[in-house]
Amino acid sequence: FRYLSQPLPLVEPPARSDNMKLYVDEDVPKYYWHIPFTTTIKMVHGTRTFFEYFGTKEEYHEKTTYEHFGAEEGHNSLLKVKKSYEERCPFVDNKLLRVQERGQQNDIQKSEQRKSRLLKNATKDDWFELAVQFGKELTPHQWRKECEEQMPRRVKLSGFEGGAPMKSAYFNQATGQLIKDADVVLWDGDWYNKEGWTHMIFDFLHSKPKAKAVAFQKRAFIPGFHRSYWNLYKRFPYRIQVVVLDDIDDTNWSPKPMKDKLAKLKKKLKEENPE
Repeated sequence: FRYLSQPLPLVEPPARSDNMKLYVDEDVPKYYWHIPFTTTIKMVHGTRTFFEYFGTKEEYHEKTTYEHFGAEEGHNSLLKVKKSYEERCPFVDNKLLRVQERGQQNDIQKSEQRKSRLLKNATKDDWFELAVQFGKELTPHQWRKECEEQMPRRVKLSGFEGGAPMKSAYFNQATGQLIKDADVVLWDGDWYNKEGWTHMIFDFLHSKPKAKAVAFQKRAFIPGFHRSYWNLYKRFPYRIQVVVLDDIDDTNWSPKPMKDKLAKLKKKLKEENPE
C-alpha cells in the first residue's frame, strides 16, 4: 500500500466479487482481508507474518488466517479480535477497523435522502459512512494539485497529544488568531478531544463556514482518525480532508538531539497535565 506522488487512475477498480474488505490493526500496523458474514480474517500478503509451532522444534507453519469474534458498528466497520502479547499472536489492539478503498464502498448508499438522514441521526457507530459521505481522503499528489490550483491562507497547528485533555491560558488567543489569519487549518492528524488543543479545529470550522481543515496521517491510522472525528464530519460536512501518507516507520530517522528534546517536552507536558 504505497501512496506515491503519482496521479490515481481515472477509472475506479470494480467492486470485488466476494465483497472482501480491508481492515487494519493500527497499533502494529498490520492489514487483514475480511469477507462479510464470515468469521475469518486473512493477513494481507506483504505484512510481516507470524509462525505457529506444531510438534517438534523444526515443524513450523506460516499462519496468516485468524478468527474474529464479531462485527460491530455501521457497515461492519469494526471487527473484535483477541488482543494478546504472546509471541505468536498478531493482534496488539482488541479491534480491527475498516479501511477505505477506491471502488470498494459499494455497500454505502450515496442518495441525498441517505445523507440527510445521516446528518440528522448519525452516531459514532456511523463513523465509517460519515467519513465516506462527508470527508475526503487525498493522496499527496492530489493535495499538491489542490495547492497549485488554490491559494488560500493556511496555518498549521502543532502540539503534543492532541487527543488528550490539555489546559492552556493561550487557547482563546490562539483560536482567535487562527480564525483571523487562516482559511485552511492543517495539522498532523492528532485524534480529537473536546478538552484538548484539537478543539481549536472545531471552533475554527464553526466560526468560518467556508473554511476547511486538512489533516496529514499515515494510512494505518486513518480509520481511527475518522472514528475520532465522526461528530465533526456530521457537523461540518465536506469540509474535512485527510492526506494519506505511507506507513513508514520514521521513529528512528530523527537525529538524537531532536529525540532528546522531544522526550523532555513530552515529560514536561505530562507533568503539567497529569491524568
